Amino acid sequence: MTTARKILYTVAAGFVLGAIAGILYAPVKGAETRRKLNRLRNKLGFGTEDTEREALAEVKGGLQQQLKKIDAALEE
Repeated sequence: MTTARKILYTVAAGFVLGAIAGILYAPVKGAETRRKLNRLRNKLGFGTEDTEREALAEVKGGLQQQLKKIDAALEE
């Protein structure tokens, strides 16, 4: 790994750790901090409602298929 890459990774890690520390130690109420964290999470694409809805729809579809198989097996 080159020296420039090491410096870049160190700066990026410092930025991330600084942002996390700034959010956690900011002088705002917990509810506001949670709102900020949720906005950041959504902006980064982690756990957005659409993603959760899609995952639930997949599970629902799988369960419906299993129920159809069970119904078919019971009718036989």
